[in-house]
Amino acid sequence: MKGCSYPDCEEEDSLPFKCKLCSQYYCAKHRLPEQHDCLKIAIYQTDEYKKAKVSPVVKRVEEEPPKRIERSDYLSPRDAEQKSVFFQPRDRFLLRSPMFSLFSFNYNFVNIIAATFYAFVIMTLHFIVDQTLFKGASLNITTAWIVLIYFVSIGLIYGGHMVAENIAARNLRVRSGHVLWLQGFLVGLFSVLIPFVILPSFLVFRDVDDRNKERGIVALTGVVWILFWQALIFIFNILVLAGIQVLPTIFLSGFNILATFFYIYLIFNLLPFGLNNGRYIANWNKKLVWSLFTVSFVLLIVQLVFSFIIP
Repeated sequence: MKGCSYPDCEEEDSLPFKCKLCSQYYCAKHRLPEQHDCLKIAIYQTDEYKKAKVSPVVKRVEEEPPKRIERSDYLSPRDAEQKSVFFQPRDRFLLRSPMFSLFSFNYNFVNIIAATFYAFVIMTLHFIVDQTLFKGASLNITTAWIVLIYFVSIGLIYGGHMVAENIAARNLRVRSGHVLWLQGFLVGLFSVLIPFVILPSFLVFRDVDDRNKERGIVALTGVVWILFWQALIFIFNILVLAGIQVLPTIFLSGFNILATFFYIYLIFNLLPFGLNNGRYIANWNKKLVWSLFTVSFVLLIVQLVFSFIIP
């Protein structure tokens, strides 16, 4: 049995307390460092000792920062982990939906060609069905000319806006690409029976860091490209109303049909959610995206008026 080490203390305790500072044994009355005038009392005042006194010392293990996942492609089909990179929390219903699978070829220009060719086929079928089924017209040389106009214009406007986005991304050093909505290719077949066309292609970004401004500019480039060609068609219609025939009637008729489709496409693509361009523009500048949305909606109304006035 050890007695208390404090001078003049005759207390004997069967359970003496050992001081963590001076390693001497003391009774219950003198067990604390300030109670037995411990020579190492300065250590007692430190935060490290107070933590050790309350609980045993536990070494903190610093959490390693999450490793950045290197991707060899933008998305793999039905891969939830990779899809989640491109969705915001409020868009998780698209991620969980079995009807929303994304796919991308190894080279982005193949994605652009596939989406452009699909748009040409769907819009051509829509025109043929509208002429034969709903209007009762027969296929003739005029139909062939309009199909040719569709082929050139869709490649220039729709395919061109994806190329413009790709060029803008390279200049801004942003890693971007385009993905294809697999089920959208099948859903788009119903577009031949309705006034607007479903185009299953989306702009996506491979960078996971926060570069909202650069992403917004890239998305805006594609929108401005389409609006530029729409503005040319608008000018042609104004000239016709003024009595100036710049283009043959058959060309202007085909352009007006395409203009209506692309205005509807712009309005849906400017909605600030999902993988629409409007989401990236809104993350950068909300006022801008709603201004573009309003302008596109007003121009759509004007274009519909032109369709009734101009044969």
